[in-house]
Amino acid sequence: METSLVIDTKVVEDQPTRWTFHLSRDWCFRAFADCDVAPLDEPGLLEVVVGRTGAGYLVRGHVRVSLAATCVRCLEPTPVSVDTRFDVLFEPGKPGHDDGDAEREAPEDEEDEEQVSDGSDVERFTGRTFALDRYVRDTVLLELPMNPRCVLPCKMPAGAGSPS
Repeated sequence: METSLVIDTKVVEDQPTRWTFHLSRDWCFRAFADCDVAPLDEPGLLEVVVGRTGAGYLVRGHVRVSLAATCVRCLEPTPVSVDTRFDVLFEPGKPGHDDGDAEREAPEDEEDEEQVSDGSDVERFTGRTFALDRYVRDTVLLELPMNPRCVLPCKMPAGAGSPS
């Protein structure tokens, strides 16, 4: 996937930094090319605040995008909107490498579990930049309804849904 939502870690010093990205129709076409959704005319918006946490960078984001999905009743395109927030931690390291996380023992009680899992996802990056494209795409896909339906009553195809 071509990246265009790139954060340069040199810009993020001691203070959290705010970034705004416009999710254009072209970005949506590329990001969702292999999915059953298409962008609408209005572009989306991604707003993030990036702050340094130790060696990593915490990204707190808000993504809004409108897409067209297939209505499960009439099989026609219907608009669906995603408006969600997310938190993700980007840490230095090879992408796809867990740095031994699998070898760590499971917490013995719930109190330890809360300390281990704060609800944030962890991504890896190398170099001085990291891209949000794949993470934002996946976040949007997870927020889409499993069975999209037209907002207004839709026209059912003749004979559909009626017993024979």
